[in-house]
Amino acid sequence: MNGFLLVWGQHYQFGMASVYLPLVLVMAERSFRAGKAKAGLPVMVCLMVFSSTYFSYMSCLAVGVYLLFRAAYEEGDWKQKIWVLVRIYAGMLLGIAMGLCVLLPSLYAIIGLSGRTETGLPLWRRLLNGFLPLKPSYYLTLLYRFFSANLQNVQSTDWWGYANYYEAPNVFTSIISVIFGCQFLGCLNRAGLTKRQKGVFRGAAAAVAFILLFPLAGIVCNAFSGYMSRFTFVLLPFFCLMTAWVGDFFLKGGKAGRAWLVLNLVLILALYGSGAFLTGDPERKRLIFCMALVGILAVVCVSYLAKKENSALRRKLYGAIMML
Repeated sequence: MNGFLLVWGQHYQFGMASVYLPLVLVMAERSFRAGKAKAGLPVMVCLMVFSSTYFSYMSCLAVGVYLLFRAAYEEGDWKQKIWVLVRIYAGMLLGIAMGLCVLLPSLYAIIGLSGRTETGLPLWRRLLNGFLPLKPSYYLTLLYRFFSANLQNVQSTDWWGYANYYEAPNVFTSIISVIFGCQFLGCLNRAGLTKRQKGVFRGAAAAVAFILLFPLAGIVCNAFSGYMSRFTFVLLPFFCLMTAWVGDFFLKGGKAGRAWLVLNLVLILALYGSGAFLTGDPERKRLIFCMALVGILAVVCVSYLAKKENSALRRKLYGAIMML
């Protein structure tokens, strides 16, 4: 998960997102397939609560929403699926209850910090504000951060992005995720999915786009106070899942969309080029140049996947992409 465990280990413990949230998702998936809450689910939720009250709140919301999309994706009787969801949610609540010895003192301390919740606006106004666009600097930083966590300079004296380095959105998982993410929606029509499954995938993509482009999710995840972009950590495992799904689609013989690859190439040259131009650190310039080279080589490899039929060659190209 690209070093966030290390970087954020000293800042709100959010780096643990790369450990706990994927494990909770694994347990939630196993529970969904079994039709009941497996014992590992409340245990993992409890351990996550021990790690961070704040992060656990956001992660449990994310897992709860994921399970709704998961149920919609699966064929079957809705009454049965709702009953399965109730049992899994009950298992998650049990995990939260197991962590009350840590949770209650933390909540008491958080509630005592009136500055976190006093915004001068009633709750309904705060929620309505969640549908208003954010500052233009946020969207520029969001675009840059998809391609690297640090194209706008990490030092506080040099940082020219939204808010500061630690409070800006965290959406980078790799340049491969950007390339495959652009291919994702185009792959749906060629992946042999049912209308239901394609609708669920498109709905999930639309939901992610909304919570990144508008502040509502950041307000809800910040206990209905002011907007914070820290919640974007919970999206990282889902970006990795999307990347794996598209990679599997290519490995099975799927074709890449060339128009998206051209867009990827333009963005790589523009964003990495401007990032290198705007930094005064020679070492960082060299690093950004290497990142741009990796991105260009990845685009070239994926473009060959768009036309090569030989399965052995496709596997070699796939291996090259994973190495990059």
